[in-house]
Amino acid sequence: MTKPPLLSTLIFSTIGLSSKVFLNFLCKDVKVVGLQRLLQRLEDVEEDGRGRGVLTVSNHISVCDEPITWGILPISHVLLRKPMRWTLGASDVLFTRPLFSSFFSKGQVLETVRGAGIRQEAVDKSIRLLDEGQWIHIFPEGKITQPSHSNLSRLKWGIGRMLMETRQIPTIIPMWITGFDQVLDETRGWPKPIPRPGKRVSITFGTQEDSAFIEDKIAVLLRERRWKEEKLSQADEDKLRSDITAIIKEGLERVGARVSGEVQKVKEGKEV
Repeated sequence: MTKPPLLSTLIFSTIGLSSKVFLNFLCKDVKVVGLQRLLQRLEDVEEDGRGRGVLTVSNHISVCDEPITWGILPISHVLLRKPMRWTLGASDVLFTRPLFSSFFSKGQVLETVRGAGIRQEAVDKSIRLLDEGQWIHIFPEGKITQPSHSNLSRLKWGIGRMLMETRQIPTIIPMWITGFDQVLDETRGWPKPIPRPGKRVSITFGTQEDSAFIEDKIAVLLRERRWKEEKLSQADEDKLRSDITAIIKEGLERVGARVSGEVQKVKEGKEV
């Protein structure tokens, strides 16, 4: 796994520190579950060199999910130029000016064009990066959903294509976040760009069993449909892509349902 360039490290350090300050000092409560599993997997991939990539997938509940979520990473992870995530970002939101384009590109954001479909450069590059053993993080809904709940909206098929066309299935870690929809509520008033302090947020990484649930189902599907051995018709290829995307949705919602149940218990004043 390639280390980020120095300029990218500077951007990650600046944004990461700002995000860490917000989470540690301006949020009422921050609950993080399972982060060590991601860090250990990234450590393993770094030692292996070009190997099996890492794909984290999450629900999307506010414009600040990325990058504030990654304020949970240890500062040493960034400063020692450990592997950092690549992600996809909308062209009409993040890449509207040359300065913004340069900033987000150096911050390892792949420009994604809405409506351009699954066969665009951002998806092509994501596949190449996973084959190189890199870490990709995506919000497969492709849009913000508020209020947040454990049932996801329809996922974009781009993630299905990624998992069909990588040389081997990456480590897939489902994530579920809560509270960020209160940090930046879509109906908020002035000052609109400023994250609201005093909120409770949580970031939960799926267990090994959650990952296996997704990865094993996808592996069986690819084997049964003989994707690697035979050329499928367009209809069969589309169906396979759709079925893989549905597996991701099911696995992610499993984590969401578990987290939502725990959040409800906290609201009711019960132990979790």
